[in-house]
Amino acid sequence: MKRTFLLILLILNLLNGFGQDSMIDSTIVMTDSATINGEKYKAIYRTDEFLYILDSKDNVVFKSKDYYPNFEFVDFDNDGYKELIIYRMFLQ
Repeated sequence: MKRTFLLILLILNLLNGFGQDSMIDSTIVMTDSATINGEKYKAIYRTDEFLYILDSKDNVVFKSKDYYPNFEFVDFDNDGYKELIIYRMFLQ
């Protein structure tokens, strides 16, 4: 009986570890992504108030605190490449 109980605890403990990579990152405020020249990029604004741009290997290629959390990848000049558009709010 004691051995069965320990075995059940061990199995439950092992199963509890599965799926840890799929946890939700609560520091992300906004995110967008685009494929540019065959490489995927992600723009992420986090609660630390930094805008990060990551390449397909999750290397940080750009990081700045000077931007705001309202952005998107758009091909605004119709050249076939998406640009990161950052929208700022100004008070008048």
